[in-house]
Amino acid sequence: MKIAIYIDTLPFSGGGIQSINYAIRFDKVIKSLGFESFIVTDNLETFNTLEDTTLIQVYKKSYLDFIYYNLSDFRIFRFFFKKIKYLTRFEKFFKRKNTDLIIFTSPSSKCLYLNSINYILCVWDICHRNNLEFNEVKENLEFEIREDFYNVALKKAYLIICDTKELCSDLSFYYRIKKDRLITFPFEINQKLKIYKNKKFNKKYIYQNYFIYPAQFWSHKNHFYLLEAFKKIKDKKVKLILCGSDKGMLKNIEGYINKFNLNKNILILDYVKDEDLFQLYENCIGLIMPTLFGYSNIPPLEAWYFDKHVVYNENFTSFFKGSKFHPINPLDSESIYRVIKKILNDKNNYKTKNVMENINYSFNNKLIISSTKELKIKINKFYKLQKCWNYE
Repeated sequence: MKIAIYIDTLPFSGGGIQSINYAIRFDKVIKSLGFESFIVTDNLETFNTLEDTTLIQVYKKSYLDFIYYNLSDFRIFRFFFKKIKYLTRFEKFFKRKNTDLIIFTSPSSKCLYLNSINYILCVWDICHRNNLEFNEVKENLEFEIREDFYNVALKKAYLIICDTKELCSDLSFYYRIKKDRLITFPFEINQKLKIYKNKKFNKKYIYQNYFIYPAQFWSHKNHFYLLEAFKKIKDKKVKLILCGSDKGMLKNIEGYINKFNLNKNILILDYVKDEDLFQLYENCIGLIMPTLFGYSNIPPLEAWYFDKHVVYNENFTSFFKGSKFHPINPLDSESIYRVIKKILNDKNNYKTKNVMENINYSFNNKLIISSTKELKIKINKFYKLQKCWNYE
């Protein structure tokens, strides 16, 4: 049996690095079962991100893909293509390689290009259902586009992979997916951390006594309540570094910084590379992340790896425990302020012997091992099923 793994994200987009991590892990799982696998992407940046580029092939996109996808928005065209057994250029690419199953490492719309090949789909969140009040969900038909996609893509998938049990439950509830079609496969810490942590760099960002919040400037990232909390801090030597690309909220945030007279305390950086971000983690007091979208986010894991304080939404606390984890009410600036004040007063009194011991069950090796075992069972089951129609 031959299985393709498709990466449809940029390495530096939200969740992009996890899509690549997933691909590498799935590739190992498939090969351990004795099946053939290969990784495909349509993006050269992703191709160049992998250290071993022999593992990956590039699919060259065409305007025909774009036309097909737009026509497929209409049910009548979807039925027509299905009726005439039309194979897209995308599907033909995999047919030529005798592909039996495709794993999409992100919620990729490319799965809808398939009319005959089965697929597994990874889903990161359904925040458009849990947090539908935000502009980024309501504008540009984002809610409708996501709903149209999930209502078809999820129900046609052989298997759906989520990073948390909570997300699996939500998908089952909102879209009536049988639970045996859902498995949890947790995110991992960026593997580059292990290289960078003990490496000496040219210090591009030399700051002291600061907290960090690495997040794109969306409204759901909830910078407002963090800034409102920060204006209460009396020690003006304490800084807050915000880094991320603008998604429409940067002007508002800069306006609040001026309104709260925090210009000397808040530093705004654009998107920073991994190497620079890890330097910022290494020298910070801690991470503050009052985001309203979850259930999981990568920065808390990264900060935890550097043995830093993690101030995080109390609704996403099932992943962490220990003295350096601080749950907050993200919509209460006083709650955020109290935690910051506590850390500043006691920051030398929190010692962690082993950072990884403080990462809860959801992110430890035990769950990764059990998730890998379950994925192997599902892939083996598909191998047996496909023998019913594939006699080769």
